[in-house]
Amino acid sequence: PAPMRAALSQLQASAPPMSSDLAAQVIERELGGDPHKIFIEWDPIPIASASIGQVHRAVVLDPKTGKERAVAVKVQYPGVDKAIDADLKNADLLGALLQQGFSGLDPSDMVQEVKERIREELDYSREAHNQTIFANYYSGHPYINVPEVLPTFSTSRVLTSELVNGMSFAQLMETDQEQKNLAGECLFRFVFRSLYGIHKFNGDPHPGNYIFHKDGKVTFLDFGLIKHFTVDEMNMFQSMVKAAVLDNDMETYRRVIEDAGMFQKDAPFSTEEAGDYFAHFYEPVRESKDMTWTTGY
Repeated sequence: PAPMRAALSQLQASAPPMSSDLAAQVIERELGGDPHKIFIEWDPIPIASASIGQVHRAVVLDPKTGKERAVAVKVQYPGVDKAIDADLKNADLLGALLQQGFSGLDPSDMVQEVKERIREELDYSREAHNQTIFANYYSGHPYINVPEVLPTFSTSRVLTSELVNGMSFAQLMETDQEQKNLAGECLFRFVFRSLYGIHKFNGDPHPGNYIFHKDGKVTFLDFGLIKHFTVDEMNMFQSMVKAAVLDNDMETYRRVIEDAGMFQKDAPFSTEEAGDYFAHFYEPVRESKDMTWTTGY
């Protein structure tokens, strides 16, 4: 419903902040000193919120160059790990609800996956590692940008990376259609180049994790929720695309998704019905055309 969407949209880049004293305590515990001593400059007022923390602007002396550098410092909310543990106890209920709604699916593996990935998101050192992989892969790319991590100022509860300024999603929506098209193309290319190029998928895509720039360039933020795929899993994905899009062979497609555990082998649906359902996912890439994405679609 529209009122709920409006309320949730406020959480994309701004949420009620923790106090400046509490944020300073986290910095002191993690980096070993008062933030005003650790950083050349430290803004106690957060500039944005993250999913499990908030972001402060600071200036550091870059260990590699010896020059001052503006950075974004993500500070994790104290106690958020306990709150997430409490929430995850309810994840099995989610699986039961999914089972009722989609009788042809087995959600148990998916629910377990959600639990594991969300727990990983609490470790900012893991996120720093993920972000560095993406930053190195896209280094020098003309329109995909991933901020560089500064390991010296990062721990499992604090993540410091270069500060990037640009447009929010709401501001992008005020630009002309060409800028929107370029941004959309960049988002699409980032998802699938990452998936097929380095076998990694950013599992937390929402408007607050993008900074938009003119001429279609996009900066991607938040790499705490990353799925790392194996070669065998990627081969399975490619088999799905080949059968559904290139060959239009739904018999083969059904066998692939059954072997992948996405579709129960005894599901009471014909191959034609299964094909009609899953075909919606491939409609945008079955042919080259302009397509307008709507809420109804």
